[in-house]
Amino acid sequence: VPIIFVVEVLGMVIKPAALAIRLFANMVGGHTLMATLMMFGAMAGSAGLAMFAVGGISLLAGGFAVIITFLELFVAFLQAFVFMFLTAVFISQMAHHGEHHDEEHGHEDHHGSVSADTHSPKAAH
Repeated sequence: VPIIFVVEVLGMVIKPAALAIRLFANMVGGHTLMATLMMFGAMAGSAGLAMFAVGGISLLAGGFAVIITFLELFVAFLQAFVFMFLTAVFISQMAHHGEHHDEEHGHEDHHGSVSADTHSPKAAH
């Protein structure tokens, strides 16, 4: 088996897998941060200490959780855009196009190129 074939197949498998792992890690990271802040606020509220000290911590943790929620929403839209863009790029890389598109269809004459007939010995006479 030629080594280039193995490298190409691995490249086609690794790109979507890396994209999926990246999307998964971003989602899990944001959800973990939100859950940590909410649990911190809940634990501080149920600690049974003086309400003046604990109430402020609970409100602060809840406020940060709300801010992180909006940040998570922005990250979700950004991840959707990046996922869509990279998927389109990967699909376009897998689609094979003709390497000599201009030569196959005779487009070189339309772009101001000099045709071969003007340089022939018969055209000079």
